[in-house]
Amino acid sequence: MEFVDDWMVTQTLGEGSFGEVKLLVNKRTGDTVALKSINLKNSQKLEEHGITAEELDRMIRKEMTIHVNLNHENIIKFYGSRMEMDHQIFMFLEYAQGGELYDRIEPDIGLTPRIKVRPYFMQLINGVSYLHSKGIAHRDLKPENILLDSNDTIKISDFGFATLFKFEGKERHCEQKCGTAPYVAPEVMSKPKYKAAPVDVWSCGIILITMLTGELPWDSPVSLASPEFAGWCNGTAIAGSTPWVKFDFQTLNLFKRLLCPVPSRRIAIDDILKHPWILDNEKERGKPNKIGPPKTCDEQSLQNLLNMVAYSQPDPVIVQNRQVASKDNNDAMGCFFSFSQPAEGSVEDYFLTSSSTSTVLSSTQNNNSLANQWVKRMTRFFVKTDKNNTFTRLCDYLDRNGLIWKASQCGLAKYFVITISTMDRRKSPLVFKCNIIDMVVDSNSQILVDFRLSRGDGLEFKRQFLKIKEDLSDIASWNVPLNWMLNYRDV
Repeated sequence: MEFVDDWMVTQTLGEGSFGEVKLLVNKRTGDTVALKSINLKNSQKLEEHGITAEELDRMIRKEMTIHVNLNHENIIKFYGSRMEMDHQIFMFLEYAQGGELYDRIEPDIGLTPRIKVRPYFMQLINGVSYLHSKGIAHRDLKPENILLDSNDTIKISDFGFATLFKFEGKERHCEQKCGTAPYVAPEVMSKPKYKAAPVDVWSCGIILITMLTGELPWDSPVSLASPEFAGWCNGTAIAGSTPWVKFDFQTLNLFKRLLCPVPSRRIAIDDILKHPWILDNEKERGKPNKIGPPKTCDEQSLQNLLNMVAYSQPDPVIVQNRQVASKDNNDAMGCFFSFSQPAEGSVEDYFLTSSSTSTVLSSTQNNNSLANQWVKRMTRFFVKTDKNNTFTRLCDYLDRNGLIWKASQCGLAKYFVITISTMDRRKSPLVFKCNIIDMVVDSNSQILVDFRLSRGDGLEFKRQFLKIKEDLSDIASWNVPLNWMLNYRDV
């Protein structure tokens, strides 16, 4: 779908409460840009979150004001923005073709390969240290908001909750309760005011745990609501519970400093890289590999993109088929601007579909081929059965395991969308979607089963996916051509 002259909308990268992020590709140069769009007049969403269009506008402009002034190798670049029709804001951002850090973390295993943990963590700390040097706190650091470029360089993204906490040497305390519960610092939940910088340090500690173990230590840093967190605070958790039993003394010492419940005693961001856990392993590892320069967007084509008026984009057609009752689950925190999360949508959002998009691909078959830039996800697989039998088989699994689900047919019945609701191991809500898509690969019909998290713990979602994948292993197909995205067309 053409956005403006020469620029094609080719894929939905993420979705938030008031908008989405799409991938734009210049069909002439092959340049890529992430387009973040926000609708200020989505009355239903505004009502759900209890804010006005004017308040949302101020929040978005605050995000842009902060992001436009950032320039660091570990921060997603902000190219520019514009508004259309007085209610649609477009932000043009660097496209990180390596996807989210979240996609590299496997449940109960952690980051693969393991050797990447320290380099990624050091880059994350470098990026956060830069933010703090500018007097800015992110306040919503999590694997979904950390991206990777083609050189495996960490890129911090999504500044919807970022704030200026220090200006001209004067530091202020924050009051807004924001972030994502498993990653948020305890003082954000329990204190009327808090210092911003230690909040980011805490989140970095939780991210490191997920990279090392593939699990979260607690759902929320509130002692009354979380026995796991209470155990960490009183010291009993370390004795024999996961994830702490997986760490050696040196690693535990780092976590005691990163996750100190008292903010004033928590390790400062600039001292983290001086910890023995970092220094000792840097000596063993030697000098890091040199990273090549990232691919940049052609300045002229980018300027044309910022100046042009966008074409209209029709909404996908959704046809309801059948539904089984399910209960809605609402997140208490972190729901406004989680644009990094995988998004639902039409099949055209996920894959290359139109003839014009195919032209883009054929014109960029080189070392920077768009086909090589597509973000790979672990939560999808092909099957040998047809669409209807796959749907029946999946629903049978959901019923046998007590998962609540509802289904619809979309895209003129070319694919099913199943919304699945359950509770995770800590009895917290978990909602995810499964798309069963009929497509063509090398002139042969193929059924793709694609899972996307809607809300809840991302690692718990992956655990559920692996259980489903194992149950359907007898119909899973592993002999799919690597160029299946290039050969996709309507069936």
